Formats: sequence, structure tokens, C-alpha cells
Amino acid sequence: MIASQLTIKTICAADLETLATIDADANTEPWSVDDFGRWLEEMIDHPTQFFGVLATCQMTGQPVGHATWTHHARHISLIECVVAKRWRRHGFGTAILRHIAGTLTPRRNKIFALAHERNDGGVAFLVACGFKGIGTTPVDKDEADHYAMQYVHAATLPVSVVDGVT
Repeated sequence: MIASQLTIKTICAADLETLATIDADANTEPWSVDDFGRWLEEMIDHPTQFFGVLATCQMTGQPVGHATWTHHARHISLIECVVAKRWRRHGFGTAILRHIAGTLTPRRNKIFALAHERNDGGVAFLVACGFKGIGTTPVDKDEADHYAMQYVHAATLPVSVVDGVT
């Protein structure tokens, strides 16, 4: 499979079970149908700030992953980017992140993400997609650290910054 065989669409109420199933397959603390329902309500109430997509493989028609994120004045906060275990390492996650990066602008030119310290695969995936570690922060009840990571889209930066000239 290749990522060009991916259809990405905005999530809707009919997708909630599918989203929860993918999340349960991929995460140790997955979102429930109700969690996705609340996110969808936020998307409806705040259509320029809350976003969510479901990715489907065109060849098989099977859902392979999803992502949720929020837009802020100067950055995007990636909440989740999940690919079902069976569909990993086919470029689908990268394609989903490229879709999100396609919404970056010269003003909103960064994506921030948190990755659990024990999620080696997630950290490696973000690094492979161009994210850089910028620190750690405890955000869980178990006080485990999360790596704060940032992606800056070079095409949205002034040429002098891209070339290393300050």
C-alpha cells in the first residue's frame, strides 16, 4: 500500500464507532465513542478551531487512521494522529500529517505535539516526520513525562531563516 491511495475526510457522527475502534487498536488509553462525540460537538460549535479527519485506504475501503487537532493564532496543536496497527509502516500516518501541515500558513507555521515518554514508536514517527523535541512536561495522573515536540514548516518561514541566515 502507498499513502497516495488514501482518502481523508472530515469526521461525522456516522464515524464515531470506527474512530473508537481504531483508537482501541492503537492506544493504551483510547478515546471512547463518547469522547469522539464530544470532539465532534466541539468541531460543530467551533468550526474554525477544532478539526478531525478519518483516513480510508482507497484500495480496500477500510478505515486506517484518524487525526484530531486544534488551530490557534500562531500554531496547530496535534491532539492525536493514529494509524491502526495493521496499517502502520505504509505511509498513511505521514500522509495524515501532511494533510494537517497543508493547513499551515506564514502566521500559523508550527505544529505542536505531545508524545508519552513510553511511546517510543510515536516519538520515532514524529521525529521521522520532521518534529524536533523541545522539552518535557508531566500531563498525566501517573505523572509520566511527555515529550513536547514541534514541527516548523520551512515553506512558511522567510528565506533567511530557511537558509540559516539571521
